[in-house]
Amino acid sequence: QIGALRQEVAAHEETIEILQTQMQTMQTDYSRRLLEVQRQSQQTIGKLQGEIDRIYHWLPDTPRLIKWGEYCRSLGFSDGQARDLVNMKTVRFSGELYSREHSQHFEVENSEARLMRDEKGPGGFQLFIDRIPILRWFRQKAKESLERLGIEIPEKRHQANTPKMWH
Repeated sequence: QIGALRQEVAAHEETIEILQTQMQTMQTDYSRRLLEVQRQSQQTIGKLQGEIDRIYHWLPDTPRLIKWGEYCRSLGFSDGQARDLVNMKTVRFSGELYSREHSQHFEVENSEARLMRDEKGPGGFQLFIDRIPILRWFRQKAKESLERLGIEIPEKRHQANTPKMWH
């Protein structure tokens, strides 16, 4: 019986050695694969960074236009409309636009929006709704809304037309 137990222990020790060898092989394979994935990731990151650098070099307005696209989305334009706007295309639309300045949505029907180059504008551009700079358009809509409620708003002299995203 002791001999049988010794054989069983020897078999288990042999199995343990085989499992330890297999574990070591698996760890080595895992480490090798991990290094390969990290190397590929670094190559991809380098390639993408190179593309971004070329885009910013060849199209220097890109960072500002990205901000304008995000601003247009925050107003209520769809992704497609924002893309068209930052590509300097005229967008005809109806719906609502949100003014952070007034914390209010304004209804829009059959209007036209366009982002145009404007060296005096924030980031070198200006967004127009029906050919009116966006902030002036919002102020006009807010004033009309209050007047419909019977509240008169005195005229103010010229204020900066700079969206808050540029401050």
